[in-house]
Amino acid sequence: MLDHPLNAAADLERSDRCDPAPGLAACRRAFLAQPASRRLGSLQIVDLSRLRQRLGNRWPDLRHRVGDLVDATVARSLGADDLCLEAGEDCRYILRIGTERRELERHGELLAADATARLCGTIPGGAAIRVSTVAYDLDAGLDGVTSMAALRARVAALGLVPDHGGGPAVAALLQRLQPRFRPILHLRKRLVSAYQLAVPWAPPGGDVAAQAELDLWSIGQAEQVLLGPRASREAGLVVNVSYPTLATMRWREPVMRHCRRLPRQSAERLIIEVLDLPAGLPQPRVRELMAYIRPFCLLIVARLPQPAPDLAHLAGSGIGALSLAAGSLPPEDRAMTMALSALAGCTRAAGLRSCLVDASSTRLCRAALAAGIDHLGGDALMPALAHPGRAFLIAR
Repeated sequence: MLDHPLNAAADLERSDRCDPAPGLAACRRAFLAQPASRRLGSLQIVDLSRLRQRLGNRWPDLRHRVGDLVDATVARSLGADDLCLEAGEDCRYILRIGTERRELERHGELLAADATARLCGTIPGGAAIRVSTVAYDLDAGLDGVTSMAALRARVAALGLVPDHGGGPAVAALLQRLQPRFRPILHLRKRLVSAYQLAVPWAPPGGDVAAQAELDLWSIGQAEQVLLGPRASREAGLVVNVSYPTLATMRWREPVMRHCRRLPRQSAERLIIEVLDLPAGLPQPRVRELMAYIRPFCLLIVARLPQPAPDLAHLAGSGIGALSLAAGSLPPEDRAMTMALSALAGCTRAAGLRSCLVDASSTRLCRAALAAGIDHLGGDALMPALAHPGRAFLIAR
């Protein structure tokens, strides 16, 4: 079973199943056969290490059964040109072609939940099997690769898949990151009033340890800006912190220690945007978590997962604004305009400010302005900068 490819569409010969080279070459050819302007390639990593830990000393006896079940679950989701390879007894690589990453991430969540349920039943708080999805250039990424050892080395060298425990791999990756700062425009005043730290890397889904290290890195960047020679008291500085980091004491404490090192002016300029706040979280719990970070910042912003939120659990929590990523909006013009208007209306009614981020087109910018959104950021407005600047007015 070791080092064999699975292809849902092709009937591979037994000899090929022991050698991944033919499957890798075919996968690369299929990737290159796509139109150059619309080439899509992704790598998914099916991580069984948590399941292995859960099974303990039963793992040696059950690993073949686990592998067969996982492989069968994966095979049902493979496209004609996709390829699944065993990258170790507790890991699978899935090379995907021509499918949007957001759809693949949904498939990954379903795959993890399905396989976990079959093996362990329903597990409170998540899945024992984790699936991570990253964009992957199957041309350069498979060029000259003829074995699983070579593919594993190629993936590790590119830094795409840090280990799920954080640690040296994530730390080394974070050291190489170059921070960028995206201007945030106050639409009514036409004033660039803040700069958002644009994080150039996102941990695989469910990797709380890596996310916590990224949150620490973000707070560290804020400290450097607020203490640095370019510091400006006129513009705000937005950094992200995730809900899982705040909600888990193991990861929250290092973030709090980092926050305590922030200069005094952080309370006048720092804006903390909380990501992945669950919609069903009880109001007292929201208030409790926000109380940890409230002393260190001017404003707390909660990132919404969708345009039409239920805001009852946020009342009196210390959150002062809501943000929405442009990718969460419906693509049709009328539906998009209605969603933005609903967001602006409900936030205003709740006494909160609204912000649309990651706007990638002038169409979105105009729609946000027409809908009454308070703040806007994205490459369509202004490109990200190497350093945050001062607050300034823009021409009409």
